[in-house]
Amino acid sequence: MSFFSHNEYIQEGDLVLAWMNRSNIRPLTVTRGETLHTQYGSFPHDTLIGVKYGTQVGSTAGASGGHDAQRGPSSRGHGSAAGFIHVLAPTPELWSLSLRHRTQIVYTPDASYIVHRLRVRPGSRVLEAGTGSGSFTHALSRTVSSSGQLFTYEFHGPRYEEALQEVAADGINLNTVITHRDVCAEGFDNPTIANSQRPDHVISQLRALNKVGVETPVEGLNLQANAVFLDLPSPWLAIPHLSRVLDTSKQAHICCFSPCIEQVARAVETLKKYGWKKIEMVEVSAKRWEGHKEMVKSVGDAVERLRDIKRRRVLGLRKRNERIARERVQDQQNGTSEETFVASTAGDSAAGGESTPAADDEEEGGNDQQQQSTELKHKKGPTEKYRGFNPWGKGQRIREGDERFSWLDVSRVEPEIKSHTSYLTFAILPPVMPEHLFNADGIVISSLPVSTESASEPATVATPTVDNVKVETTST
Repeated sequence: MSFFSHNEYIQEGDLVLAWMNRSNIRPLTVTRGETLHTQYGSFPHDTLIGVKYGTQVGSTAGASGGHDAQRGPSSRGHGSAAGFIHVLAPTPELWSLSLRHRTQIVYTPDASYIVHRLRVRPGSRVLEAGTGSGSFTHALSRTVSSSGQLFTYEFHGPRYEEALQEVAADGINLNTVITHRDVCAEGFDNPTIANSQRPDHVISQLRALNKVGVETPVEGLNLQANAVFLDLPSPWLAIPHLSRVLDTSKQAHICCFSPCIEQVARAVETLKKYGWKKIEMVEVSAKRWEGHKEMVKSVGDAVERLRDIKRRRVLGLRKRNERIARERVQDQQNGTSEETFVASTAGDSAAGGESTPAADDEEEGGNDQQQQSTELKHKKGPTEKYRGFNPWGKGQRIREGDERFSWLDVSRVEPEIKSHTSYLTFAILPPVMPEHLFNADGIVISSLPVSTESASEPATVATPTVDNVKVETTST
């Protein structure tokens, strides 16, 4: 199990994310004999082995976290009364929500845009300065895949140690090398390759890219990077060191992640000084759009519900008046005083007794109400109490998409915009032009004009010689 691929079912030793709610996601490594204790109950790791990723798993205990011996473990894949979690496969997006923040992290809206603008893809070689909490490190590692390489640097000792353990535990040291260094002062050369899962592969890859023999020492080899991400307080101090580690035969892309505009200004000045082009600053503002189902409610159902409410009100008044009449008869039989009877009569009249318009409506709507009640009994279950015409399940827990109701697919947007985590400064370093494309004066060699000696014959275009080989092209 790793961030690159995972099985369909959970196995011992897998990294699993226990989803409790949007703000409570806990990573765990499945180990036999251990138990995850949460406010929603206890979840023995043994019950997770063999469960399909994405399954809802019920707890074996109440919210107190103790074991419920009478009830025992709940069935796999079903929530229990004590609580439940969802077991999910790890992704960089979910990992960003679950990790402990040692520093400010790069969230998905920024991360996805940065990866796109840096042209990072499987096989890319990327430099990251400022590992921090490791959120973006995981995203880059997944993107470059096993065919690429990520070199990440962290100057803070305790953060480096924690990140080093996470890189190994999460399995991304397959393509990720983390180095403890202040790149602003010492540069990017000679990373600590020993902490990689495949140090021999990294070394042989570097030698091949530098076109040197196997006897050549690793020290001094160019990392041949084609993308750079700087999450540093002073990125302008690290930019001068990049020339020794970039692949100069191709375009190199850079992104500086800076929270303050003053940092952006100084970084731009340094980028211009060292030949970077197409400098652009971007601020990402994100709004999440979600697709869901909205229940279809017709005007006819709304009108019928209002009529049903009126009918049930009339029925309730009739029952109330009948109850009051029975109480009067009972009071008279028990010798109730005349004063008490008069006071009771006056109170009943003020509250809407038999002479109210509602009582008259009851006679008109009685037959209709009885017929409607008969027609709508199929809406309720066999053990449910009839509560009137309820076409939309009001007061009930209705699952979205319930087949008993009509639904319409709609989209919904978050009410607020999530903006400005940092400014993103992008730039491109053009490749070094081969020397044979320039003349003695340093001017780029261009083709000579097309000959116009004969309009009836194909014209021959003279082109510069390359390696003493003259090339001619013919145009018609």
